[in-house]
Amino acid sequence: MHSLRSFAVVAGLVLLCASSAFADDGNALKAKHVAYTGWQFGSDAVSSLDITETITRDSDAKVLRTEHWKSIGALFRQDTAEKQSAENFSTGFTGNVFWRSDASGFTVPLIGKVDKYILASDLVFTDAVTALPWIVRGSSTVDGTACTIVHVEQQNSLPIDLCVDPASGAYKRVTIGPGTDYETTFDVLAYGEVTAGRRIITRYKYEGSTATHTVTAMSANDVTTGELHPPVQTAAWDFSNPKPFPIELSPHRIVVNATVNGVQGKFMLDTGASEIFFSREFAAKAHLKSAGSFEAHGIVSALDVQTARVDSLTVGGNTLHNVMVAYGGDVLDPAVPDGQLGFSLLAGADVTLDVSNQTMQIQPPGTLDLTKIPGVRVGVDLVSGQPSVPMKLDDTIDVDATIDSGNPQEVLISPDLATKYGLKMLVDPSLAGYFSSHRGMRGIGANYEVVECGHIDEMELGPIHYTYVGACKSPSFSGRAALVSLDFLRNFDTIYFAYPRATMVLVPPKS
Repeated sequence: MHSLRSFAVVAGLVLLCASSAFADDGNALKAKHVAYTGWQFGSDAVSSLDITETITRDSDAKVLRTEHWKSIGALFRQDTAEKQSAENFSTGFTGNVFWRSDASGFTVPLIGKVDKYILASDLVFTDAVTALPWIVRGSSTVDGTACTIVHVEQQNSLPIDLCVDPASGAYKRVTIGPGTDYETTFDVLAYGEVTAGRRIITRYKYEGSTATHTVTAMSANDVTTGELHPPVQTAAWDFSNPKPFPIELSPHRIVVNATVNGVQGKFMLDTGASEIFFSREFAAKAHLKSAGSFEAHGIVSALDVQTARVDSLTVGGNTLHNVMVAYGGDVLDPAVPDGQLGFSLLAGADVTLDVSNQTMQIQPPGTLDLTKIPGVRVGVDLVSGQPSVPMKLDDTIDVDATIDSGNPQEVLISPDLATKYGLKMLVDPSLAGYFSSHRGMRGIGANYEVVECGHIDEMELGPIHYTYVGACKSPSFSGRAALVSLDFLRNFDTIYFAYPRATMVLVPPKS
């Protein structure tokens, strides 16, 4: 029922011993809250939830996103429809695997550090926090209401601070991960009855946000396990050519020739794109019929975006049928005038990118024996449809780095890495001119905005050391976010993409 619904198990919570002198006060406040909501997680009173939520912009009540969330205990499926992009996707938990599906039904497993945040969020919205000790930590005031702050911890999640109205027992403010990199606060604006006498949070707003989350429909105890399965895959590959085929590694792009509905085009291979995206001009040539319209907001621009279902997209003799794509906007790069091949191209296949020989190979998922490839095997977080990996800057600062082949820049970093985490960067004004003249496309044709450029000593990905790296700070990133792009990927002999297993293998050149 919210943008980061849990991908972690909330059943079988490990209870922590509360040694605080305020434990009794916490228990009394917890009892007050349970009396207010009328139920607890795991009870027969609310065995399942079916919730539709709308996120609207405060200034004009425009709908930005809708989310439909169904759960039975810890198992769930959430369907998200972004109104300001071409993205419709689903996430969920089967009891064994956390997953993400795109609009074509390509489903990949999810991994990554964000799970601790998501679990904490789920503990709050399912009210499973009432199965844990509450420790009183102080008091505060929210919208004129005095509330008591209680601290909650669970060993597999981020800590949680709840500001509880002692008069009613309702949450007034929730902070997930206080004091951590993932610290997030939202105010609870309203509760509503999901069934007679049983209340859940139905309206809330994140700190600093210009939008409000509102539950528009809800019911309890009517979800079946079949409704929690991933969406049926509607797109399908015809793997007709198991052999490598030529591509072009231009100075700034990986150029791939493809045929869409029989129309030839030139595209970039863009791991930073969470979908397949075509220019408006090429979409007209390929006779695409719009299935929907959205206003997509990039980093420095906005454009009207359409979605369409493509009958056939042929790459290297292999054909992807019935795949959902997006299109819109003008040609941004003459070297790849027709668009980007992103997540949907990689999500349902094993793809080999031979950088040294400039070839590509597309095979059925599971074909590659990753254990026998002599390279660096990396688990990738695909929660956004883009591969994100843990890296370290200058041997001290942990970052979450997106690997984006669609951008020619070397590295983009969050300004917070310098202001909050102590990154030292040698400023080089000459790089700013390079970056501004080679801005790349990411997602829906967005350009990056950079404010200061220079060099950092080193980035590390396991045993891989990427040294004396040109980098620019971008206000489009925050926290520990970073982006490495085509310059990074050029350093490898071969790159294996195995998205159905949430894995990449990077093979350095032979010495």
